[in-house]
Amino acid sequence: MRVLRYLSACVLILAATACGSSSSGLNLSPTTIGTITGVSLNVNPPGVGASVTATATVSLSTGNSAAVASGFTSDTPSVATVTTAGVITGVSIGDVTISVDYQGFKASKRVRVLPNYNGIYYGTYTVDGCTETGDFVPLGYCAQLTSSATLPLAFNNAQSADLTTMAGQFAIGSLIGTATGAISSTGALTYAGAFVSGTSRIDLQNFTGSAPAVGQMAGHFEELWTDSAVTGQVFVSCTIHDMTRSSGGLTTSALPTRDTPSVPRDLLAAVKTSLRR
Repeated sequence: MRVLRYLSACVLILAATACGSSSSGLNLSPTTIGTITGVSLNVNPPGVGASVTATATVSLSTGNSAAVASGFTSDTPSVATVTTAGVITGVSIGDVTISVDYQGFKASKRVRVLPNYNGIYYGTYTVDGCTETGDFVPLGYCAQLTSSATLPLAFNNAQSADLTTMAGQFAIGSLIGTATGAISSTGALTYAGAFVSGTSRIDLQNFTGSAPAVGQMAGHFEELWTDSAVTGQVFVSCTIHDMTRSSGGLTTSALPTRDTPSVPRDLLAAVKTSLRR
C-alpha cells in the first residue's frame, strides 16, 4: 500500500494547518488525504471550433475524493487539442482519446468530435422548384416562388452534450416553427419540424445539412405547405445559402431582407388571405 509522504510531513510540521499543493496537480486538504485508489475522467466532446473542459477526480482510501488540476493529454491533436488543465478544443471531425495521468494512475475516454451546429444562424435560401395541387393551384402560389427566388431563413439550435442530437426552432420569413435533428458520425445534419397556425401547416422535411466552415451551415431541405380547410398542397425544394452563426436570441427582425420584392415576407398569410376570398 502506497501512503502519501505528503501527509506525514504535514502532520509533523503543521498539524493544525491545511496542506494544499498547487504543484502536485491535485487539490487536497488534511481531511481528504489518504491512499490514492484510482482516477476517473469525465469528458464531453467539443464541437469543431468550440471548447469544453474535462474534469478528473482521484478516489482516496479515506472515502473522499479530490479534483485533478493538471495532467490532461490528447492522442490526436489534429482532431482535438487539450491543455494540461483540461480545456479541449475541437479541430476536425474524428475520434480522439483524452487522458489524464496522476502519480501512475491513468484514465482515458475516447470521444468523437462533430460539427458545432449550436447557436443562432441567419441567412437565406433559394427555391429550386415548386409544385402545387388542389385548391392551391388557382391561387398561383408557386408563381410567387419563382426558381432562384431568395428568401430569409434562420435557425436556433441547442445541440446535446454528446453532439449527436439537436432541438430548436426554424424561421421561414416571419414564421417560427419547432424542430429536432440528429448528427451522424460523419457530421451530416438531418432536421425536421413544423410550423402550425390554426388549420395551416408548414413541414420542414428531408433536411440534409453540413458545416463547411466553423460558424456556417449549408444544405438542402423541403417545405410542405398544407391547410386542412382546403384540398391539395404546395411542395417546395430549397437550397441553403449564407447561413452564419450570430449572437442573441432568434428574432425575425434580424433576418436578411429578401432579394425578390414580389415575394411576400409571410407567404402563409398571403395564402390564407387568398383562401378567404
